[in-house]
Amino acid sequence: MNLQCLEWTLNRGISVKTGLKDGLDTGDPLEFKTYDELYEAYKKQMFEKIDFQCARRIENLGLSFMIAPDPMFSSITRDCVKNGRDISQDGARYIFHMILVTGLADTADSLAAIKKMVFEEKKVSMKELIDALHNNWEGHERLRMMMLNRMPKFGNDDDYVDEIAVQILKDFEERVQTWQGKHEKILFPCGIGTFENYAVLGHDAAASPNGRENWEALAPNYSPVAGADLNGPVSIMKSISKPELKRYYAGTPVDLSVNSNEFAGEAGVIRLKDLIETFCELGGQIMTITSTNVEDLRDAKVHPERHRNLRVRMGGLSAYFIAMAPAQQDNIIRRFTR
Repeated sequence: MNLQCLEWTLNRGISVKTGLKDGLDTGDPLEFKTYDELYEAYKKQMFEKIDFQCARRIENLGLSFMIAPDPMFSSITRDCVKNGRDISQDGARYIFHMILVTGLADTADSLAAIKKMVFEEKKVSMKELIDALHNNWEGHERLRMMMLNRMPKFGNDDDYVDEIAVQILKDFEERVQTWQGKHEKILFPCGIGTFENYAVLGHDAAASPNGRENWEALAPNYSPVAGADLNGPVSIMKSISKPELKRYYAGTPVDLSVNSNEFAGEAGVIRLKDLIETFCELGGQIMTITSTNVEDLRDAKVHPERHRNLRVRMGGLSAYFIAMAPAQQDNIIRRFTR
């Protein structure tokens, strides 16, 4: 949803795909004089959606029992057996509703691109950028290449863009905190996650200032945009560890792809151990590692019958590669071809 908040900021609340007013009218983007004005408008969009989600979850408390009770989970959740009620029927001592950041890397990269190109270097006007996005970059290919290849990208230990991600997460968490205590039983933990839905979420978002095209999949979970991380896995770990993540206890999974050839044999095992220890020492929470090679992935798209047991990791889950949607497969392949 975070990337769509930026889309609404640049379009006065209108979703490009549907033409519907799904966000707030935060003013004419052509009138923004500074990056800070743009960010404040974006923040209003983000806060409005957080408020909507939290209010709706309080309003709908207990309604899921009518269609989706959960007796197994209820049997191991404190107070449900004692109270004789399902967790979805207000049986537990506390109910957790996760409020998740989605599209963080795409959003931070996009804001960084606007900050640098529009407000600092003034190499493109806001009108030209918005026109390019509305046309899915058609006729603006040179500008798209600049946004893709020359702008700072999250996941490279670059403070210019990483600090934007830090600010987004800080503002997001602080807004969610204002909802704690508004219902005696509901707690709202923050998290960063798309899980398997990154392709679906991207399908609702139009072209974005980081060079992404219409409906293209988002970066999954807390990972960099596929192909944008150019400085190796340690730089990814340094970027993701800069925000204060203690309140993001719903999870911040990072999906890391490594070439199996680099981790073969005893030396490879030691290298992998060191990688995991570095992640923990830097303050990472969850890391899923896919170890394969790009040749196998590409062949699996063309000849799935040869790769029935090929599995990849994403957001704490394992999935059979050949059972994934093409957009998801392409996203994973790009993670290996940076």
